[in-house]
Amino acid sequence: MGELTVSPQEKLFDAVSAINEVAEELTRRLQTEECTDGVDLTDGHNVAQIIQGVGFMFLAMWLIFANNSKVAVAQKAPLEQRHNICATISTAVALFSGFFNILQLTAIDDFDLPGRSNNFTLNLSRPVEWILTCPIMQLKLVVLAGSRVPSYRRFMMPLLSVAVLLCGTASMFTGDALRFAWYGFGLSLASIMFYHNAIQIRENSEGEESFLHGDSDFRKLSLCLILTWFPFPMWFSLSVEGFGVITDGFIIEMGWVVLNIVSKFVFIIWLQRMKMVHQRKVESTRELYGLSASDDMTEGDLKQKAISLGTHGGVNAENYGLGQGEEAESEVKLAELVAETMVTLGMSSHTDRMLRLMVDNGVTNTAVLERLNQERCMELNLPWALIDATQRRWTAEKMNMGQDQGGSIEKEDPFKKLLDANKERMTGKSLLNALPNMPGMLTPPLAGGMVMDIGGMEDQILSAVNRALVPVQDMIMSRMQVMEENLQRQLESSQEAISQRMDFSQISLLQTVNACQVLLQKLDSSQETVMQKMDTQKAVVDQMVNSYSGLVKNIDGASDSTKRALLDTVNSSSDVLLQKLDATQQDLLKQSQDSHSVLQTVAQTQTTLAKKVDTGNEFTQKRLVEMESCIERKVDALGTAVAEGQAAASEKIIQASRVDLAALATQGNAMLDATEKSAAQQEQRMTDVRRQNLMILDLLTNAQQAMQGSAESLENFTRSEIMRDSAANMEMQIRDVIMQQMSKLQDAFLGGDDEEGSGNSFKAAVTSMVMKLEESAARLETASTPAEDGEKQADMLNNMRQELAALAAALGQQQQEASQQSLLQVSEALRAELLPLKDSQTEVTGVLTEKVAELQDSVAQNLAKFEMGMDKVLQTVEASSAKPSSQDKRSSRQADRSG
Repeated sequence: MGELTVSPQEKLFDAVSAINEVAEELTRRLQTEECTDGVDLTDGHNVAQIIQGVGFMFLAMWLIFANNSKVAVAQKAPLEQRHNICATISTAVALFSGFFNILQLTAIDDFDLPGRSNNFTLNLSRPVEWILTCPIMQLKLVVLAGSRVPSYRRFMMPLLSVAVLLCGTASMFTGDALRFAWYGFGLSLASIMFYHNAIQIRENSEGEESFLHGDSDFRKLSLCLILTWFPFPMWFSLSVEGFGVITDGFIIEMGWVVLNIVSKFVFIIWLQRMKMVHQRKVESTRELYGLSASDDMTEGDLKQKAISLGTHGGVNAENYGLGQGEEAESEVKLAELVAETMVTLGMSSHTDRMLRLMVDNGVTNTAVLERLNQERCMELNLPWALIDATQRRWTAEKMNMGQDQGGSIEKEDPFKKLLDANKERMTGKSLLNALPNMPGMLTPPLAGGMVMDIGGMEDQILSAVNRALVPVQDMIMSRMQVMEENLQRQLESSQEAISQRMDFSQISLLQTVNACQVLLQKLDSSQETVMQKMDTQKAVVDQMVNSYSGLVKNIDGASDSTKRALLDTVNSSSDVLLQKLDATQQDLLKQSQDSHSVLQTVAQTQTTLAKKVDTGNEFTQKRLVEMESCIERKVDALGTAVAEGQAAASEKIIQASRVDLAALATQGNAMLDATEKSAAQQEQRMTDVRRQNLMILDLLTNAQQAMQGSAESLENFTRSEIMRDSAANMEMQIRDVIMQQMSKLQDAFLGGDDEEGSGNSFKAAVTSMVMKLEESAARLETASTPAEDGEKQADMLNNMRQELAALAAALGQQQQEASQQSLLQVSEALRAELLPLKDSQTEVTGVLTEKVAELQDSVAQNLAKFEMGMDKVLQTVEASSAKPSSQDKRSSRQADRSG
């Protein structure tokens, strides 16, 4: 038993080996057998499958068209029914397209195109699919357009589509130049088909829309079909099936797939959207008329229900003054459109307000509604969004108007109606024969003799009466029966409507009962609160009544007391007033008597005054004459005295002015002499200053000459000594000594960094000289006494300062240049001639130190001479100026500078 057990790994290995053997056997068979692309039509199995598939396809087509109404009837059906028929046909188109695209996977539809260089294989299922689906799509457009499109288009448009596709198929299967003719013929037929599609847009809208303008759904669907079908002939001409511009089979097949999917998907989806939009519109209309979603009523039934209810869209147009006169139908339609639009937008509660606003602004019918635009709505203060929605609804309804009710649909067979009428006629005859005392018609007697049988005559009369009355009776019975049927139908419809209304009323009653219960509860709660408030208000009212009664009592008491007080005051005041009136009358009498006496005295005084005035006038005239004579005499005396005084004063003034002029003349002469003297002194001083400047220049030239001589002596000495010895160490030491001496010389001339050396330098001497010259110039400024020569002296002093500053700058620059030149000459001479020096270092250094000492002595002497000369110049300037001493001037100058 242990040997028979097999492990799972061994089982797995055996299974894998078996799979490998089967795969190898299959590969060997595939290598030995040839694969054929074609289908063997001689095989009975293949033929049976083909027949079975084609049979089921035709069965599906027959079921689709058999379970829908006829195309002629469908074109005249309401829009909702036409949408349902088109949706069913779209389902058939999708099924056929899917079936034939799957059929292209097999080799049953593969055919080689003749006259092609690359042996392109055509899948015949593709053109067959187009031939079966494209005419149906054209038929859907005609059905959807309704009764406004002529009925012959139901046959013409599908036949044009089939003809175009057959021409394309014939072009594919012809290899010579004939395929170009087939292609051109098919392209012309396609142009005719597209032209009629554009015409259908105008016919559907009754001329309001065209290929280039419009906004209806039917126009958009037609444009979608034209724009998605137009690339098919273009791609056909580019592919191998046409003119062979594109030869890649994969690109060709992918192009057909994209075009087929885009054209059919867009067309079917847009058509389904149109159906859904219309369905929502019908549902909103049902909601508007108070119907439930389960009530299956067409759009025409809804309109009939609205007419039976006497309202349009749940709105009574007569409440707004509409529905009367010549435009009654248009006005009622406007009310219906507004109500349906507001319900669709979910704003049914604002319908009344919208209608009143439109009627107030003069929008009372559909003709005015069509002419509204955004600017006019802004002027009329109308909501443009709602007006635009109403206009769109009216446009869509006009597109469908005359289509939903344009064709009469026969719901019963006319032959069946004729049979029913004949049956009713026969039943009427049987009823007449069954009536009492009215036997049937007897056979007439034989003409045997001249004697007439009375019974036979009665029978003949009865038969004639029967022949005359039977058709009338049949007609009456048939009409009665028709009336009975109509009454029964009306009763049934009215019963259904009543039952629906009862259901709706029951629902509304239940809702109202619930609302009433809620209202009762609210009323109970509100009554309790109201009672509480009433109690509080009663208490407040009682308090107010009590307070009002107290106020009335207080007011009565106060009014009584005030009346009494008023009476007392009136009585007392009247007594007092009477007393005062008596007193005032007595006073007035006394005053009138006094005034009379005063007037008498005034009259007496006036008479006396008149007399006195007369006498005074005479006296004043006399006094005036005397005063005039006295004044004339005094004026004459004053004139003579003034003339004498003026003459004496003028003589005195002339004498004094003469004396003053003489004094001024002497003073002017003295001032002129003083100015001339001062000018001469200034000229002498300037000549002295110029002499001193010349002396300074001489001293500077002498110092420069001495320096040049010392430099020449140094050069001669160095040359003579260099000729003796030219050691290298001697050169370096001499250079150090010369540099030290030259630095000392530079410090002596220009001043060093230390304060002690700067005081004895040539630069310090020059600066001190400049300071002294400035002090002398200041003294000269103060020494100028005449005021007239102030400007000249100031100009002269400025010129002197400028000359001295320029002189000092020139001296400093000249001295610096001379020292630099001498130093350069010495350094160059030393560099050129001290190279061969090697011996006699000590002697040369000693001689050089002596020469430098002599040079310093000469420079010191020259500086001392220069300082002495400057002191002399300053002393002469100070001596010439008869003003305060130089020390005082220096102190004042320093004080001015410090200030």
